[in-house]
Amino acid sequence: MIGAPDWADSQCYSIEAHAEGNPPRNQMALMMRSFLADRFKLAVHWETRQLPIYALVAAKPGKIGPQLVPHAADNSTCQDQSAPQQQTRVPPRFLVPCGGYLISPGHIVVEATLADLAKGISWYQQIGRAVMDRTGLSGIFEITLDYSPSPLGAQPATDTNADSSLPSTIFTAVQEQLGLKLEPQKGPVDVLVIDHVEKPSAN
Repeated sequence: MIGAPDWADSQCYSIEAHAEGNPPRNQMALMMRSFLADRFKLAVHWETRQLPIYALVAAKPGKIGPQLVPHAADNSTCQDQSAPQQQTRVPPRFLVPCGGYLISPGHIVVEATLADLAKGISWYQQIGRAVMDRTGLSGIFEITLDYSPSPLGAQPATDTNADSSLPSTIFTAVQEQLGLKLEPQKGPVDVLVIDHVEKPSAN
């Protein structure tokens, strides 16, 4: 998102709104857009811009890491919750059923393509850039990524709650566990440009 005024990141508002009936999610999204345009005079548009990104690439061509497992057609590679004692790649608390997912800061356990993994890192791991899959690897993978993230603004060495047995950054985890790298590059990124926005008047 580009063009937001400073107060958009610091000013909080208490908003109460109700919709009649039980509208579907896509209709609720349109209602929210109308609400923002009415009360905040919000006007936006989408653009594609060349911006700094992280490219997800292979660390060593032809080799992948131990926690990046090609999905087997018979589902034998799935992390089955019914038999966690057979799983050695990750602690049982992070197991998910075949086709499931678990994504939170510091943890990704999914059955997905690497393009989907790139999106998951972009959206949930607080690295400040879009991530694009440039590995050249196709297909579905059983993916487990586990590291010990520091709180925003803290250095890994000063986080007393960090698990010292885990990598301290996602960059290390991606390379050690998946055999991939997050490489700084530039690339096309879809951005939401704020053309106009105002502080709302009181009710």
